Amino acid sequence: GKSFLSPARIFRADKSLYFPNMVGSTLASPSAPSANTTSVLHDRISIVSVYSGRWAELQTQSFTSAKNNPGLAALLLQQQEEEGTPDGSSMVQKVEINVEPDWMKALIVRIFMGGIRKQRQAEDWRRYFLVRRGVSEEMREAMGMANSKVGYVYLVDWLCRIRWAGSADAEGSEKEGLVAGVQRLVEGWRKEREEGGKAPVQKSVAKVGG
Repeated sequence: GKSFLSPARIFRADKSLYFPNMVGSTLASPSAPSANTTSVLHDRISIVSVYSGRWAELQTQSFTSAKNNPGLAALLLQQQEEEGTPDGSSMVQKVEINVEPDWMKALIVRIFMGGIRKQRQAEDWRRYFLVRRGVSEEMREAMGMANSKVGYVYLVDWLCRIRWAGSADAEGSEKEGLVAGVQRLVEGWRKEREEGGKAPVQKSVAKVGG
């Protein structure tokens, strides 16, 4: 079931936890299990889906997909047009982390990675992670992932801080809350850039996976 209801507002930056540095393979490099999430999340605003299994993946899509959250899709398109990066992508990105500790299930995911790639744009392949090890119970507790069968969505700022979170299927105004949170972070990102600030990513973020 649902682990928690999403907050109406984003978490304060100085009270936020850092997203752990998970390590695994990606769709871009499925045979090299050494890609890390921090390098992808740093200096971007990220909507991170964490799941294990198809049912949990569909739950995260209730928050993030264009079909289920057209307001988010419109905002991502607007950001891509206004403040796109050199590779043509938006400063706001979507990242997927498929946590699969069971070696047999992880093998099945690897076998079907070709099909998974076909469902995503090539520029998104490096943002899809398969993580097998390192997600401890202590980490799950800290991140609010009480139910390993449920999907979770995290809004992570450019310094890898968790600023908003959602669980299971989106309910009520949770989708709108995610969109509002992204908009707030975009405003904060613009303000920091205008002021010339660019603090380094927190070095003490735990490394997870492998």
